[in-house]
Amino acid sequence: MRAAPWLERVRAEVVRRGLPPAYADRLLTELYDHAEELGDQAERRLGDPEELARLAVSAYRSGYFAGRHPLATFVVMPVLAVFAGLVIHAVAVVALLEWLAGAFGGTDHPAVVLAAVASVRLIGYVSPLAVVAAGWAVYQGSGRPLGWFLALALQVAGFAALIVTGFDPLSPTSGGNLYVELIPPDGLHRAAQAAVTGAVGLSLAVLDRVRRARAFAAV
Repeated sequence: MRAAPWLERVRAEVVRRGLPPAYADRLLTELYDHAEELGDQAERRLGDPEELARLAVSAYRSGYFAGRHPLATFVVMPVLAVFAGLVIHAVAVVALLEWLAGAFGGTDHPAVVLAAVASVRLIGYVSPLAVVAAGWAVYQGSGRPLGWFLALALQVAGFAALIVTGFDPLSPTSGGNLYVELIPPDGLHRAAQAAVTGAVGLSLAVLDRVRRARAFAAV
């Protein structure tokens, strides 16, 4: 069913401003009914499409922190979250290695060494990917354009390239002298950390575009 030109303009502005599809779908369905009843009088009676969309999006965003403060949500907080994730992951790895060392009788046991290598290698992936996933969930309800999520994903991907992890599996000290550092990238492993994180973020962005296109095509 083809909507009136007035409604098409409202829809274009709502999509551009990033209103969540489920909320926008309800809004446009209601407006469609009114537009059909009013016909050519829709714009005069209901108002300018751009202004109507702006008011609707503004009202939605005001109810969410991410909607009111996109810079803090999608630029500042992700970096802090990656730091926090690295610390949490490192603490968990140390605890795991200590438990395994006690269970197998020492840090030089093959099972302990294998677990250490796998756990430490994952640190540069888990924290950035967790932040991208959390950012995606926040973006979905923020009412902000996709560009904010892309900024978060690409920033975190770049940050992932700086993460260096390592350990000495034969060290008797806690966790095999596990360390996590941030230095300029100089190897394929850290390039992979950035590439995987960025690819996940871009994939979610494409999924969002497809989801929105399907939602609005049904109006």
